[in-house]
Amino acid sequence: MTRARWVAVTALLLLSALATPAWSGGATCLTGTDPETAGDPGAIVRLRDAIAASCPCGAYDGTAGRSRGAYLACARGVIDAHVASGALRPQCRAYVRRLGSAAVCGRPAAAGAAPCVRRSDGGKVSCTIKAPALRCADRPGQEQQACPGFTHCIDAADSNGDLLVDARDTGVCNPAPSPSPRPAATPTPRATAAAPQPFPTGSGGALLALLVNQYRLANGKSPVPITPTMMAVAGAHVADLVENPEVVGPSCNLHSWSSTSMWSGCCYDASHTQATCMWSKPGEIGSALGYARYTGNGFELAYRGWYSTPEMVLDFFTRSSAHRAVLLNQQGWASYDPFPAMGAAMRGEFAVIWFGSANDPEQ
Repeated sequence: MTRARWVAVTALLLLSALATPAWSGGATCLTGTDPETAGDPGAIVRLRDAIAASCPCGAYDGTAGRSRGAYLACARGVIDAHVASGALRPQCRAYVRRLGSAAVCGRPAAAGAAPCVRRSDGGKVSCTIKAPALRCADRPGQEQQACPGFTHCIDAADSNGDLLVDARDTGVCNPAPSPSPRPAATPTPRATAAAPQPFPTGSGGALLALLVNQYRLANGKSPVPITPTMMAVAGAHVADLVENPEVVGPSCNLHSWSSTSMWSGCCYDASHTQATCMWSKPGEIGSALGYARYTGNGFELAYRGWYSTPEMVLDFFTRSSAHRAVLLNQQGWASYDPFPAMGAAMRGEFAVIWFGSANDPEQ
């Protein structure tokens, strides 16, 4: 079998660049009476959402490449992109960086880290990360409370919602966040009672998705949410390609599938006559896994090459002008604004990136 890289692309990406206002003043972030500060809270909330999408805390577990430093570097990239685009005032850059520093992201789970909210006898309230959480204990002149239900100090300690931790807060943990309710799933009937499990996305899958978002941010684009259904579809396709490489041939490109009880098969040719075979996969596979039905279409970037890393896969795409146009939402891809879902997987010689045209009900 040749080790040459085979690449096929059919994808839809999103998101327009943000307008850049000319900030006139230098008012301190969140504080003061200057009218410019009025937009700081909303800008910071939107920025934190973007960081959560591009640098999900759970993806940084302290292993190689997913350390606390890697998390902070990823977050800095998002922050700098928002400042460069005008979505965040430069005066808020240092403050939002500190929000990321006071987080458990990138610390090994075995460390048992958690936010520790502290209130002194004089009324001063603060928060830091303690590892293990047992170190967060009262001491003379200061009461301390560990908040293991939170990843960030600001979420654990900001009781009045002003994005600051100070004497106006309670000095104890906020109520732990409740999981968002999910729509009732409509699973595809199956012969066995046991629910199928998502296919693994490989050690490089999550990193590849993160790298796509970092690339977009570095080029002034907003990140794409990494969602369960798209990750499941990506995992299913690389599993199918690894187990059934014969589905790819002279007339059938990397978007081809074998036929199983979970999904329909097809020979995807260069004329795209089997486009619906690709579009339908998020709905087919999500339902087969018992997920809430995905109603949008799915679109894929696909790659084949031995001994590849996530960085090599993304680099291959970015060296092609046609692929860059897809990744950066340029030319014919500019009308998709925004694209609400993404997933990626890497196994063996195959790597895929999937995008969805609708919100993921499993997100």
